[in-house]
Amino acid sequence: MLNDLYLSLGKKGVAKNGGVLSNKTILGHHRLIHTVLEQAVREGMISFNPADRVERPKVEDKDAHFFRIDEIRAIKKAMREEDAPMRNYIKGQKLS
Repeated sequence: MLNDLYLSLGKKGVAKNGGVLSNKTILGHHRLIHTVLEQAVREGMISFNPADRVERPKVEDKDAHFFRIDEIRAIKKAMREEDAPMRNYIKGQKLS
């Protein structure tokens, strides 16, 4: 049942925006379920933790992308030269 739950959480339409939940979010659900069931084992309510027997959702490592030094310098220069504070901009659009 847990494997089916994890599969259903990864289907389109589950997320609030109509998309899919990330594997990291599904893994978070698994960890919560595992913790709750582990407490039930400690309290003698169940004899074993069923979450130990399911395949944990895999989380893919993502490559981090960083600005190069020359890009940082260009950003700092542009910010110094700008006549309006950066907080007046949203996604490249100047707010009046």
